[in-house]
Amino acid sequence: MVVTGWSVATIGRVADGRQAAHPLVGRDPELDILRAALRSARHGPCRVVIVEGEAGIGKSRLLEEAVVHAEGLGFGVLRGSAEEFDSGRPFGALARAVGAEPEPGEGLVEPGVDQAHHHFVEKLVAALVREARDRPVLLAVEDLHWADPPTLSAVRALCRRVVDLPVLLLLTLRPTPRRCELSVLLDRISGRASTHLTLAPLPEESVGALVRAALGAAPGPVLRAQAARAGGNPLWVLELLEALREAGALDVGDQGVELRRAELPESLRSTILRRVSLVPPETLHVLRVAAVLGSSFDPGDLATCLGRSAVEALPLVADAAAAGLVAGAGERMAFRHDLVWQVLYEELPGPLRRALHLDAGRALARAGRPASVVATHFAIGASPGDAEAVEWLQRAARETAPRAPGVAAGLLERALSLVEPSDQRGDELTAERVAALVRGGRPAEAETLARERLVWAPDSAVAGHLRWGLAAALQMQGRLGEALEETLRAVGARGLAPWRRARLLAEASQWSFYTGDPEKASALAEEAIAAGQGHDDDVAVCLGLTALSRIALDRLEFPQAIALSSQAVERARDSGVQRKSVDWIHPAFDLGGAFVTADRLGEAEETLTKGRRLREELGSTWDLPLFTGALAHVALYAGRWDDAVAEAETVLAMAEEGGAKGNLLWTYSLLAYVALHRDELDVAGDVLCAADGAGGASPRAMGSDAVAWCTALLHEARGDVARAADLVLEAWEHPLPFKAVVRVRIAPDAVRLALATGADAAARSVTVLMEQMARGVGSPLYRGIARRCRGLLQRDAGQLLDAATILRGAARPLETAFACEDAAVVLGDQGKVPEAVSLLDEAVVAYERVSAARDVARAHAALRRLGVRHGRRGPRPRQRSGWGSLTKSERDVVDLVVDGLTNAEIGARLFVSGRTVETHLSHVYRKLAIGSRVELAAEAARRAG
Repeated sequence: MVVTGWSVATIGRVADGRQAAHPLVGRDPELDILRAALRSARHGPCRVVIVEGEAGIGKSRLLEEAVVHAEGLGFGVLRGSAEEFDSGRPFGALARAVGAEPEPGEGLVEPGVDQAHHHFVEKLVAALVREARDRPVLLAVEDLHWADPPTLSAVRALCRRVVDLPVLLLLTLRPTPRRCELSVLLDRISGRASTHLTLAPLPEESVGALVRAALGAAPGPVLRAQAARAGGNPLWVLELLEALREAGALDVGDQGVELRRAELPESLRSTILRRVSLVPPETLHVLRVAAVLGSSFDPGDLATCLGRSAVEALPLVADAAAAGLVAGAGERMAFRHDLVWQVLYEELPGPLRRALHLDAGRALARAGRPASVVATHFAIGASPGDAEAVEWLQRAARETAPRAPGVAAGLLERALSLVEPSDQRGDELTAERVAALVRGGRPAEAETLARERLVWAPDSAVAGHLRWGLAAALQMQGRLGEALEETLRAVGARGLAPWRRARLLAEASQWSFYTGDPEKASALAEEAIAAGQGHDDDVAVCLGLTALSRIALDRLEFPQAIALSSQAVERARDSGVQRKSVDWIHPAFDLGGAFVTADRLGEAEETLTKGRRLREELGSTWDLPLFTGALAHVALYAGRWDDAVAEAETVLAMAEEGGAKGNLLWTYSLLAYVALHRDELDVAGDVLCAADGAGGASPRAMGSDAVAWCTALLHEARGDVARAADLVLEAWEHPLPFKAVVRVRIAPDAVRLALATGADAAARSVTVLMEQMARGVGSPLYRGIARRCRGLLQRDAGQLLDAATILRGAARPLETAFACEDAAVVLGDQGKVPEAVSLLDEAVVAYERVSAARDVARAHAALRRLGVRHGRRGPRPRQRSGWGSLTKSERDVVDLVVDGLTNAEIGARLFVSGRTVETHLSHVYRKLAIGSRVELAAEAARRAG
């Protein structure tokens, strides 16, 4: 009897997005691992499972089984898949999974750092947090090998950001193609909480079981031998059986199902082609047009490309579905398997394929489809000289650039390939591509492209824009002198819009300042302000005011710096420019810095916290590291070292995800400074090595002086006082802007180490310069440090006591403690033991409050030399693990986690960022040896009970 009237259940999509349910065979070990991962993730922490294998090997079928099991365990399931034609639609796979569509950036018309990507990641994290509040979540992202770089970056961020949630992230991919961003992702997420499964071909006995399950009867020896030719690929086995059934080549007998004849396709490709050839010609035409639209497609788009109404196209699509080649996938249609689509698409001759893409692009353009959809087809189908294609590619790039500048750069590259070098449109396209490359973090490529175009057309209408992009690329590479030169050239370019010229003047002011010419910087800033006021450009005015504020701060003119920054803050607030041009304006950051330097730490913290909150509201998370890093230093100076460390670690985490890196060296120096004083020398060494890798070894890098200072302290701690003295004096002489701001911290160690190595002249020079700085300002910090330097130089207890008294007014507890200890040593040598002991006791209390174990040990040694061996006063050093090791901030976070608040809600309650809450929680988990919020709540309840 010939087998007819039945259809083999195959691996493919159906109307609800699920796979057809044929039995899963030969995958018991992998399925056990997936089930174990689900059980583990059910209460947290997050786990990641990667399933890798060739097309048709069973990745989707295994995922389907995982979904069924997850739902049985009470998981919510979110699913998305990447598609080959997704490149113009960044985040497509994740957006489809969680329903968090990315929004185009607003006001991003200039070269700068992209922030919309980070905004989308925040939305993504928020969506997962909402889902995970009431139940565990399985987030499945399929076909990651086709994912665009923004999607891969977002997945990488997710793996860090939801580590404590009850989430299983299940990723599927093929071995090829393997773009470098995917390799980086896989490398970064490998570890204890991740599992990488590679699906091997099915063994022969499993192939036989699959045939038996598909046919409902045992295969005969000939059929079994032919099925073995499928190489253990389940899809090929099932497609082979379907082709044989359609050809009437199977017989059912008493012994099972056997092959009537041995005429078989030689490959899976030929198997699929044979099946496709059996459908009516009109249906085959529909399938070919659908293949041009991608492995999944909008039925309306298909109807548009067919030149039919949706009603007219419905029977044609239904015929294709009845043939088992396409099926519903949510609101879209999809080929039953990617290989079916791939075979149909690649079978089209190249010229015909390009013509169909071009026709599709034009039809979709007439239908008003998004530029990114239209441009995808023009990019494939257009030929040189196609002006319409260039226009659509440029339009798509402009839409895409704010959230995926790398994608925009690719679209513009394709557009450039379609115009002649002499075509003036090439100048504009190149300028936009340079901007996209800069925004996408590829400054070297941007520089090369801009220079090449400027050689070709140095006086074009967009030469100013090109030079602006070139200047931004040079600035990103740390070449500020060249950036200044190109910015000034851009200012003089013809056809430059007045508002753009005003902003360029403000930028030139910044580069002049940072390259050591404050006078020129001041003149340029004044010109930028006048130009901005003349053309109603508040961005230029605010930039000019902040430039003048920085110049005043560098000159230690604190009242002037605060006044200028305050004007910029008010101007930005009243004009609303911060809500229009978020890449540009950070007056609150400058005002906060001015308050810090003027010893007004309370006002600094309030200003910086408000500024950070505004950036979060705007979704401008790229620049949060600037504000968070400044707040870390406020906490450090105020003696809240645990908060300082948490904020600093948050800066590093945000910078790794693409945030601003301009204050990384300051952040590394903070972490190294704390580790040194806590006698964690290995930690300090690792941090300083990381700082060197981030540019800390360069004497021109901002913050390199602070890194050199901490490196000197590390050498001293390891016994190399001579090297320490050399390094700290080098740090003192670093030719950087704001050097006075760093010198006030370095000065006492520079004097102390210089004296210890016999460099008395250097010690005197540092002291004199410090006193000169202190005379020009009313800051208690500068006056107190100058007095301390003089006391160290002359071993004068009176000067050191005065320093301690003055520094108490600066609200810098550690600086006060250092001065107390210095004075106590001198008084002890003079035989004034009671006074010395009292000062050392005060210092020890301050040291113990921040767990500065190295300083405590040194002060105790001084007490012993004075014959004092009384017990420890003040707070004892914290435990390193367990509940007793938690800081006050960490305990506050724990209490709110137990109350069910999210990280964002906790941040709002405690006036910190949600990212800082994540850092606090990571410390809590490490100290308590747990991994999730669920475990934390359970442990807290156990203790309370």
